[in-house]
Amino acid sequence: MTSLEIILLPADNDRLSNFCGALDVHLRQIETRLQVEIANRGNQFRVSGLDNSVKAACAVMHRLFATTEQELLTAELIHLAMQDASVEVVLNTSNTQTEQEIVIKAKFGLI
Repeated sequence: MTSLEIILLPADNDRLSNFCGALDVHLRQIETRLQVEIANRGNQFRVSGLDNSVKAACAVMHRLFATTEQELLTAELIHLAMQDASVEVVLNTSNTQTEQEIVIKAKFGLI
């Protein structure tokens, strides 16, 4: 488990509101997709999780916050930003290290 703290500048409440979304829905979308936990107080954010996922989340968050200067964020824009950041590659790399073999016992043998 790794934890990183980032500060998004400038500390503009309108941009932070746009970035986090209503009831932090945008942050929850990032958390769910990248399997991290994000806590914030104002413009200070703490991202916790697996090392690769935390780094990917921080990169996506910086990119999305820069976008808030000109655009209103939507779930689709967040999804596209994560795809552009090659999130799938990062997640697949971290998941292959922790995968466990699953065995199902059936009447006729092991699957």
